[in-house]
Amino acid sequence: MTILLAALLAAGQAETVPIPGTKLKFDLARVPGGTIKRDGVDVSVGPFWMGKHEVTWAEYRAFSGDEGKSATKLFAVDGVTRPSRALSHFRQTGVKEAALHDARPVICVRWHGAVSYCDWLSKLTGRRFRLPTEAEWEWAARGAMAGKLDDHAWHEGNSGEESHPPGGKAPNIYGIHDLLGNVWETCLDFPRAPIFSPVVRGGAWNVPAAELKPELRKAIPKSWYKTDPQGPKSSWWLTDDFTQGFRVICVDLPDPKEARDYLAKVEVTIAKTEEILNIPDRPEAGWPVLRMTGQVKNAGDRSLDELDLLMYYLDPEGKPHPLDFEGADKPDRATFGRAFPVMANCGWRGEDAKPLKPGETRTFVVEFPISGDPPNLVDEKKFEAKATGLRFSR
Repeated sequence: MTILLAALLAAGQAETVPIPGTKLKFDLARVPGGTIKRDGVDVSVGPFWMGKHEVTWAEYRAFSGDEGKSATKLFAVDGVTRPSRALSHFRQTGVKEAALHDARPVICVRWHGAVSYCDWLSKLTGRRFRLPTEAEWEWAARGAMAGKLDDHAWHEGNSGEESHPPGGKAPNIYGIHDLLGNVWETCLDFPRAPIFSPVVRGGAWNVPAAELKPELRKAIPKSWYKTDPQGPKSSWWLTDDFTQGFRVICVDLPDPKEARDYLAKVEVTIAKTEEILNIPDRPEAGWPVLRMTGQVKNAGDRSLDELDLLMYYLDPEGKPHPLDFEGADKPDRATFGRAFPVMANCGWRGEDAKPLKPGETRTFVVEFPISGDPPNLVDEKKFEAKATGLRFSR
């Protein structure tokens, strides 16, 4: 399907989603399926709903529990030197300025924090939200834009050296804003899988206009960890780069209850774990990791196009311990992992892009941060892994 035909089919398909328990709501735009080419390979992408805007500070703080904290307090840590060009992110001298800040895209959130936000949103709404795969993000970003780039994107030449509330520029043909520029957007899948190696897409407010293209991407630079004031470096980030955010997508589930019930038919087995302590050439990890290898079996009678797995430490009593409570200056440092052994819209990932049929078994390998908690809080030799989300094959 051509991009133009796909866009015409998607025209006018939008939905407003309220966030239960809050006064917040956000908009989704329908992105139909299609085919893109990467490294000479045709990649098919199934249809999905994508957030029209990047996730905002107001939305993220509803999840993180920091609704009452201003950005100044969240980032006012001794020893952090913030560049003058980014001070506008932290000016809140009155109600108007605070409201402007809440409307801006949330920044400095690492992959673990973005994934956790999607899990929270899924639990509240009963729908399936997650980060976009690279294929999904790029397909959506290729939606035609009418007019000049300046009409659609905040970049080095027109941003005034700061991010802007989402929606200030014209959308692309799918009705989606700011896919290029404003803030980098984190994707779900890792190009170096099973190595923990997140990427961000689309550029930001400080990227030259000539570089803003749908194929623009980069790995996590080491500098983003160096400026994190936490010790040890936080798996949630508190960096002063001010350029990286994320947006969500929603995957249709005709019967969410049926999908949740089917999770009990997915068998997950842990085969082995190993600690990787010395990772000087792995800046994207930011902290020593544990690598887990296991198998997942589809013991039900439905074929799966997507499958999410969650793995974490257990405490001495055998209870889940997915967060590091005392091992860092910043509490609640993530010590959990997520694997996606079945993801149809990861077209260039080979085996992972294939459906998992009834009775089939697939191996997974995942890395996640090592816990720094003492033995009375975490058993470093005991883990649990389980299926947390899926989508049936069409």
